[in-house]
Amino acid sequence: MTQFSKLIGITMEHGYYKNVTGKFRIAPTAKTETLMRNRGILFRQTDDGCQWLIADDFNGFLPDDRLECALQVLDAAFMYVTQLEGYQPQSFYRLSLSGKSQTVDVVSALVPADAPSMSSSCFCHISIGLTPEMQKEAKDGKPLEYRLKFNKASYLWEYLFVRRNADTDESKILLLEDTTGDILFSLSKKLPSTPYGDMAWQIVSTSPILCRQNPTYNLLLFEIPMAEFIEELNDEEPRWQERLAKEIKKDIEETKREIEKIEKDMQAEDFSTLPVGVWSGIIAKNSLKKRLLSRFLPYPQPGRFKVEPEASKEKIPDKIRQVCYI
Repeated sequence: MTQFSKLIGITMEHGYYKNVTGKFRIAPTAKTETLMRNRGILFRQTDDGCQWLIADDFNGFLPDDRLECALQVLDAAFMYVTQLEGYQPQSFYRLSLSGKSQTVDVVSALVPADAPSMSSSCFCHISIGLTPEMQKEAKDGKPLEYRLKFNKASYLWEYLFVRRNADTDESKILLLEDTTGDILFSLSKKLPSTPYGDMAWQIVSTSPILCRQNPTYNLLLFEIPMAEFIEELNDEEPRWQERLAKEIKKDIEETKREIEKIEKDMQAEDFSTLPVGVWSGIIAKNSLKKRLLSRFLPYPQPGRFKVEPEASKEKIPDKIRQVCYI
């Protein structure tokens, strides 16, 4: 009875998924299936990748023998939760694996390729050159092992809060807090004429957040009186009015009278332009009188809401959006 030894193993890994079963499929090309029949190589799908087995009495590879296969993505959410900088879904790519065991960052290792004869669902074309050394290592119980890794995508989280009551109190500032302390959000900014309502209040995370399959953040929405917030700012950051005046491009001289005018004419949304360092300490002190508006807020889901890219010369991280009615 012919004995077989493991020749090559491929294991798929993705930082977003706790279990990659059913997320990927590795399919040999027709040319490789013919090669496997001629060389006595067996192919097996596994929950997290695939394996090639070789007969122990195999006579050896020819110089041009290569295993080629298509890496197919089976999860519709993959393109949204994966870091794919530079990857073009309509293009074709090749991933060439060397003759030694290794861990490969798939996206960074891809190179452009001509269109292969494989299905359109192919993420990339994997190619492995076969050598006599591989056969010997397999018989010695030391098969080639490839770990193909994908990294999680990260996004700014954008919340749009639409008030059901049109009589919005302009003297209130909306404040979104993560009680776990992992996420810091901007102060609210008023957006008129949105697809979701005549007026929405935008709150955005101050830094990108890595996608997680089961996030454990705890988000609460509060409103705080603008007058009280200003009072705390005056105590904590005496020169905040000057910094805000620059941000909202109000032409003022640095005099007490004109500074007071800025404060008097200010709207709640103006504070969204203040640098985080000016107001974050006040929020952290937890001394403001906050009224809870909503708890158990849902998390933004990649791909659920379309977010138009911002027109800017600077590269701005992508956003994912959650719309909430309050």
